Amino acid sequence: DFAGHQALVMSKAAGTVKILLQGVRWAHISEGYEDPLEGKLRLGLLQRALKKRSPVRRKWPVTAKMMRWIRGQLDLDKSDDRIMWMSLNLGWFFLMRLSESAAHDGNDHDMAKALLGESIGFRLDGKVVLSGKLADELGIAFRSSKADIFNAGELRNHFRAEDADFCVVEAVAMVQERFPERFGDGREATLPICRFANGSPVFRSQLQVWIARAAREEG
Repeated sequence: DFAGHQALVMSKAAGTVKILLQGVRWAHISEGYEDPLEGKLRLGLLQRALKKRSPVRRKWPVTAKMMRWIRGQLDLDKSDDRIMWMSLNLGWFFLMRLSESAAHDGNDHDMAKALLGESIGFRLDGKVVLSGKLADELGIAFRSSKADIFNAGELRNHFRAEDADFCVVEAVAMVQERFPERFGDGREATLPICRFANGSPVFRSQLQVWIARAAREEG
């Protein structure tokens, strides 16, 4: 009944139902009870049926060719285009979740997840520098991550690429050049970094529109 309710009433995917069942199993075993899933043959049949019933939604990757096409369409003399390019680069190079770089349409950033300016640091030859234009390395302190089992945060980095037109260090440095107050100990460093010149957030749909256009042209 539990598995059927989760799948048919709550519209959970087959994989999610399996995870929920394993959670129930773990709770029983950790309290010293027998495995509640052992010998449940009909439950196994239901799980297989749910898996066949669930449609496969494949996610296609954003390629470097697509990113270069987007770069060619942006005017990086414009501050907002610099911010859009930085947001796309951060997501692509650091495999960020959308919630870390963009807000849901019509809403503000989720402050518990959004990447903040103070979380970004620049280095040159391993030593901290204030200017991104001088740096050969970009480091980001993520406060939480899906892959972080202890939810304690982690540090990731990327080095400057030879091609400045497709380099996350350069993309972030270009935004710092226009908005230094959003980095380091600046007065806006505690706010999300992916904001346009007027302070409004970058929305998910705006990133998705660029990616969809690039996919049609180059994907």
